[in-house]
Amino acid sequence: MDIDVATILRKSELAHAEDACTVISEGWRVNVWPSLIKCRELHRIYTIRHKHLVSFSGEHAKQLAASVSVFLLNLESSIKLNGHWANIRGTATHHYNVFVLPDSQVALGCLRLIGKQDVSDADWDHIWNAKA
Repeated sequence: MDIDVATILRKSELAHAEDACTVISEGWRVNVWPSLIKCRELHRIYTIRHKHLVSFSGEHAKQLAASVSVFLLNLESSIKLNGHWANIRGTATHHYNVFVLPDSQVALGCLRLIGKQDVSDADWDHIWNAKA
């Protein structure tokens, strides 16, 4: 499978594409999952996730909800196609998941994620729920 995630992201206007390209150039690992995933199925799943995300007030939740909203719009326009997830990981507490259409070499979504195992319980609560 020949998918150059950095090149694909450079052509996109996705919110976290530039940051993801920067960390790739700094040596973060890129792993493209070989399995094809139906855009229709991801649209169903991420519609549910988006409804959940907008219920949180933290900055991480807000940026993720915004990225998922764009991802959903892009999935709608490609609903009959299939794509691959690419994961970008390094030494920071966050990582990126990018969804790419292999035939057109287009990124439909670039999600900046933080795993619960990568932060303290207090930080986890803070990034999801802003305190007044």
